[in-house]
Amino acid sequence: MFHLFLYGLGAVVAYGLLCLISPHKTCPRCKGERVVKRRGCPRCRVRGKVQRPGAVTVHRIYWLVIGDSRRERRKAALRGDDDGRA
Repeated sequence: MFHLFLYGLGAVVAYGLLCLISPHKTCPRCKGERVVKRRGCPRCRVRGKVQRPGAVTVHRIYWLVIGDSRRERRKAALRGDDDGRA
């Protein structure tokens, strides 16, 4: 039973990394052609790509965790701190 939990956790982590690396996928309605029956595709708004489910959440978590530390390092660099810490 525990191995099923580990497989599920691995699948969630893998999908999260996929969403982080490639947050868009080909539109399932127009299949990337951007046109459905000689009209612009309403699902992708004529872009040919749609966001993966969960991509926005993954990026929000990423910037919540990583973005704050980057921002602090930039502020420290502007202040002229030697060690790069806030």
